[in-house]
Amino acid sequence: MKTDFAVSLLLKKYPFVQKNVLGETAAGRPILAYSLGTGKDHVLFLGGMSALEMQNTWMLYRFLERVASSLKHGRPLCGIRLQNSLRERKITIVPCLNPDGMAIQKHGASAAGCYRGLVERAMEKKEIPWAANARGVELSLNFPANMPVESIDAPLGAPQGFGGQRPFSEAETAALRTLCETESFRHVVLLDGLGGYIQKPPTGVEDWQVQMPMALKILAQSANYPILESPFSAGSFAAWFGETHRRPVFSFAPQRVCEPLEKEALAAVYKELEEALLLAAIL
Repeated sequence: MKTDFAVSLLLKKYPFVQKNVLGETAAGRPILAYSLGTGKDHVLFLGGMSALEMQNTWMLYRFLERVASSLKHGRPLCGIRLQNSLRERKITIVPCLNPDGMAIQKHGASAAGCYRGLVERAMEKKEIPWAANARGVELSLNFPANMPVESIDAPLGAPQGFGGQRPFSEAETAALRTLCETESFRHVVLLDGLGGYIQKPPTGVEDWQVQMPMALKILAQSANYPILESPFSAGSFAAWFGETHRRPVFSFAPQRVCEPLEKEALAAVYKELEEALLLAAIL
């Protein structure tokens, strides 16, 4: 995954990439977004909800770098001339919605700041990998669409399966809600989960009913991923976004890279997915 230093170099190399701070986590880390273009049709790329998906965050940083390089040098990417294809588009990339969780995953409970005690107790209670944010909330479950009762009533600090005491209770999901309300995205491209598949968007998106099957088929064929027909989890971002904004979320679960996350293995998985991400940007 990109370090702060590497991201600073990227922004220096491509000064036309706009960096924005969407908010601040409970442990004081910035929630960052990067934008390219000024078109009226706005697309969001989102990843890093779970602390267990560092590879997805790395891939979105890689995508940002590759698109920026293509635009700067005027070279096609996957045979696509982005200067023309993105003329009417603006792309916003949020590579890591859960920086606290990823810091905890990497450095342990000490990275949780004032929530260190909570994280230590939760980790002792259940010896499983930490997926949540510093407050023990799984961000992927902190949205209001069909939020499960057992998730709402779970004790604060449960390390897995706790969706928060109320929807948008977390700084991260509240910042994402504000972004979606402000920008009016045409659609969202979500990197969520691992395993090598694309998940069918929630139903009820009237503006996309005609082109949805073909768009989904094109993306799946490009990545060589099967289409998962099962519904999104209760309380998920995709379910909330589709229900509230009536626009689709195209959700990719990239092929899993074995630990440790070596750059060569990450690059190979990303390469297989790059064309599909580009096509999703210009749908």
